[in-house]
Amino acid sequence: MFISSLVRFAALLVCLIAITPVRAWAGSGDINWSQSAEELMQAEQSPAKKAPPEPTSPHKLFLRGLDHYQNASTQKDYDKALKLWLKAAKMGDLDAQSSLGYLYHTGKGVTRNERTAAMWYHKAAQHGAADAQSNLGVMYYKGTGVPQNNVRAMVWLMRAKRNGFKRAEGMLNYIEGASSSDEIARAQKIATAQPKGQ
Repeated sequence: MFISSLVRFAALLVCLIAITPVRAWAGSGDINWSQSAEELMQAEQSPAKKAPPEPTSPHKLFLRGLDHYQNASTQKDYDKALKLWLKAAKMGDLDAQSSLGYLYHTGKGVTRNERTAAMWYHKAAQHGAADAQSNLGVMYYKGTGVPQNNVRAMVWLMRAKRNGFKRAEGMLNYIEGASSSDEIARAQKIATAQPKGQ
């Protein structure tokens, strides 16, 4: 009688073990017996750890991308920064637009493309991003990504200086020293006019 009871108990134990999901035994060791089979199946199918939701504000997207860029150890990190910055830039974030200009200007994490760099710098510069204005001015002076044009170079550098970008002043002085008074006057007239979108 004792042996048959022991055999029945063992058989019941084997059945319980067979129908209880293995993951229910993992973790803290506590089993929630009130969960239905459907809840256990759903818990097994859902990922254990969800990635943080992607930000929706353009500047928060930029900052998330900046984090990937600054901590980049692989091309995948640069790709993630690029993806986030593109999304933020298309939503109008000036920092993202200027940063995309920098990526394409330097070829950091992307194939270097001066025309694409100038396009992103211009988008940010026309809305008052002083660093983009300065970089675009240098590109016009050197003729990289845009046609060489000292007047346009001075216009963007004057705007950058007016917007508080101190590094623009030295380059502006250099170009003014190599330009005619007529070119400087034209640049000043254009620079003081309110650019589109600013």
